[in-house]
Amino acid sequence: MRIFDALNDVDNMKSTIKYVKESGGMADCAISFTVDPSSAHARGEVMDPSQGLTAYIFTIDYFMEKARQLEALGADMISIKDMAGLISSGTIR
Repeated sequence: MRIFDALNDVDNMKSTIKYVKESGGMADCAISFTVDPSSAHARGEVMDPSQGLTAYIFTIDYFMEKARQLEALGADMISIKDMAGLISSGTIR
């Protein structure tokens, strides 16, 4: 079962992970990818895709910490959920 919270609040995922695991299921925990609201993408500006995104709050360390927290809760799989299609090569720093 894919489990995610749009705000990446791991506390909101705990009980679902627990019940999926207790029922013998596999917990596919997804981390939602986003960019800083002040970035050019959020303002609707067109950017050269080769330049990547700017003004990150959400760094590789942020996403890695979320993954570690989910692993500690028993996640069998960790995915990145990119509903807006923002990830491109070189996007996460």
